[in-house]
Amino acid sequence: MVNLKIGSHNIQGGASTKLKDEDIVVEVSKYDIYCIQESWLDQDAQDIHIPGYSLMRSSRKKGNKRHVFGGSMIYFRSTFEGHIRKMPSAYEDYLWVSLDEQFFDLPTKVYLGCVYIPPEGSTVHEERGIDPFKQLAEETATLQETGMVLFMGDFN
Repeated sequence: MVNLKIGSHNIQGGASTKLKDEDIVVEVSKYDIYCIQESWLDQDAQDIHIPGYSLMRSSRKKGNKRHVFGGSMIYFRSTFEGHIRKMPSAYEDYLWVSLDEQFFDLPTKVYLGCVYIPPEGSTVHEERGIDPFKQLAEETATLQETGMVLFMGDFN
């Protein structure tokens, strides 16, 4: 079985600037897979390249106040390209990926969720009309039918 190092960090916005900082790039490079929450990147933002890594991300639409908060990113070693697949989610701040069990020599399929749940009282909950914890439970239950589920992130 492959030994994967997986990390996570809520960067609390400014991904387009912060991910150009050498200290953060060095931190990401210590891991095979690295989840980032609260990127604050909208759907049209350019991806931030980190040498040797590929990127999958979910971007949040601008809210009623026209701000973009939230958003999740997963960097993974470029050698894993084609063996990590993005999965659908009904919640904008969840980014699910599946790991190819044969490539990673795993006993079962593994689903990794990069999760951000806005704080209680956030206007996002009203705007979306979705209970993030209920949605997470539903998506987890569905994925557990075919594999193991891991998630990391900021659950506030």
